[in-house]
Amino acid sequence: MSQALYDSMLQKWQDLLSTSHEIRFGCGSLIHEDEAAELYDDLVAQFQKEEDYSDKTIEMAFYDDWFDTFADKFYLELERRGTNIIHANPIEGDWDYGKKFRFNPKGYWEEGEEAR
Repeated sequence: MSQALYDSMLQKWQDLLSTSHEIRFGCGSLIHEDEAAELYDDLVAQFQKEEDYSDKTIEMAFYDDWFDTFADKFYLELERRGTNIIHANPIEGDWDYGKKFRFNPKGYWEEGEEAR
């Protein structure tokens, strides 16, 4: 693929991420890493529909050759908006290492004792 295609797609992806309402706003938002991966896939599908790229181009950009760049932009946008990702298996050094999380009555993640 060409550098021009890469640059164009990256700019359009950044524009989508900066205006997306699917990405939570606000300090202290928590999502599980599975939710983050699902949100990424949903935004990729939205991007493909809006920009009319082929399946092959989308696969290469978002899941293969350019995955690191496009996924990094997504995760940086989550971070910029104050959303923390709860790791399924946090390791020492992760922000959530040794913490427990549960759903609160409103259906959102919060730090606390594990739900029983």
